[in-house]
Amino acid sequence: MTHVPDKHATSAGNGPSWPDLPPIGTVRWFAGRKSQVVAAVQDGALSVSQACRRYGLSPEEFREWQRRYESGESARPDTATSAAKDRQHAALGQNLR
Repeated sequence: MTHVPDKHATSAGNGPSWPDLPPIGTVRWFAGRKSQVVAAVQDGALSVSQACRRYGLSPEEFREWQRRYESGESARPDTATSAAKDRQHAALGQNLR
């Protein structure tokens, strides 16, 4: 029998906990969601195989997400939201002039 963590369990470090992960069946994979999954694997909340099964990814696809995350090409979960908000605020400021 495979152990699946309680949906309310939190991760051991600073990465996302199970409730913070994208829902199973996610089809729109923007950078922030990919980063959440990679961070969860790096933090030990999910294994690579769990992430691949949960989200229907190939190991190669996950490794590409991981490569982009580690190289800084993909926003980290804690900065993805603030970066998007900064862009929105900047755009709003330009429209107000």
